[in-house]
Amino acid sequence: MAESSIRVIARAVKILDCFVSARGTLGVTELSQQTRLSKSTVHHFVTSLVETGLLASDGPSRRYRLGPKLALLGNAFIQSTDLRDLTLPALTQLRDLTDETTSLHVKFGDQRMTTAQVVSTQGIRRVLNLAIIRPIYVGRSASS
Repeated sequence: MAESSIRVIARAVKILDCFVSARGTLGVTELSQQTRLSKSTVHHFVTSLVETGLLASDGPSRRYRLGPKLALLGNAFIQSTDLRDLTLPALTQLRDLTDETTSLHVKFGDQRMTTAQVVSTQGIRRVLNLAIIRPIYVGRSASS
C-alpha cells in the first residue's frame, strides 16, 4: 500500500478515535484541535466518513457522532472473536456456580472492552453493554 494511502487511513482513524471519549457530538473545530489537522482536512475526512456511514451528521448543527456502520463492524468483531466462543462454556459454568453475571473483557492499552457475558438468572442482576470501553483499573465492571 502506498505511503499516502496509509497516511489517509491513519488520519481517518485519528478522527474516529476522538469520539471514543467524546460521549456525544463533535464539530470540525474540536476535531481539528484534537487531531492537530487543519479544519479543511478534517472537513474533507468527515464528509467522506459520513458518506460511508462511519460518522453521522447532526444536520444544521454541523456536529458529528459515530455512525451506524461502526455498530455493525463492532458487532461483527464480537461475533467473530474465537476467544468469545472458547470462553462461553467457562462463563456459563461460573455463572451457574455463583448465580452472578459473568463477563469476558479484552484489554486495549489501559482500558478494556466487554466482549461477552452470561447473565445471572436472579431477578436483580448486573447486565453490561457489550463493546463498551471501561477503565482497566476498576476492580469490578462498571455499568454504563
